[in-house]
Amino acid sequence: MKNKFFFIISFFLIIAFYAIAYTVINEVPHNYRLDECLQCHVSIPDEGKKVRPMLFVDNINRLCQRCHKDDIQLSHPVGMKPSMHIPADMPLDERGELTCATCHNIHQKRDDILGEKTYLLRRNVIGKAFCMACHRKDEDKKNVETFSLGMRKIARPSHREFLTEAHGFKKYRVIDSSSPIDSISVECLGCHDGTIGADTQVTIGAGIWQHSQQNASSHPIGIDYAAAQTNNRTLRHMSEINKAIKFFDGKIGCASCHDPYSNISTQLVMSNKWSALCLECHKK
Repeated sequence: MKNKFFFIISFFLIIAFYAIAYTVINEVPHNYRLDECLQCHVSIPDEGKKVRPMLFVDNINRLCQRCHKDDIQLSHPVGMKPSMHIPADMPLDERGELTCATCHNIHQKRDDILGEKTYLLRRNVIGKAFCMACHRKDEDKKNVETFSLGMRKIARPSHREFLTEAHGFKKYRVIDSSSPIDSISVECLGCHDGTIGADTQVTIGAGIWQHSQQNASSHPIGIDYAAAQTNNRTLRHMSEINKAIKFFDGKIGCASCHDPYSNISTQLVMSNKWSALCLECHKK
């Protein structure tokens, strides 16, 4: 009897421990004290009244940028009126413009009930699946997908475009599985390599991206730039490189040179006229 009682008590203690741990770890990052609401809102919410959208003390995008300066550089454009229909659960502001809160539920928890990161997104999907909530197929044109990315609107064959990539040759070759690439590069490879599944929680090692079948314009991804610069004096020091070129934990990624929202040719982070982009890192 004592053993049974001890087992029951132990079971409930374990459950309680995990419940407390989950509550502590899975905190709501923007869950402040009532008096701290005034950092962003013009008033403090009245718990006795129906919850309504709270007015902000400043433009919501500027408020977010106070803490998320680096994140904004790699994010969807804000302060613009979308050219396509936006789902009702992804609200625009009073001017009909897209804001950080269109995609993000600011007071959501960091992780879901299974411990998966939510990224504070308004839907329980990430990556391409989330983007397709707005950037859907154009039903009026067969086999054509229309994407609105920043200043660019591209209509192209949805499958034929990537047929050679998916069935012709593998464009990415892993050379160091112990050094994982960043999550943005994983998303890029999910579509552009054709052999790596998109929207999957996978770890992909550092490697070489091949732009064409003729072995031209290959470039490393996931390589530690400072370490590479130490061994290769034809590379410039990190401090000399244009800030438009981003590194991820010191590593090179697809988004170091490319921005999916850029209106520059091939969606580069800066013009490559006279090899300007290349020469930011390479001395020659």
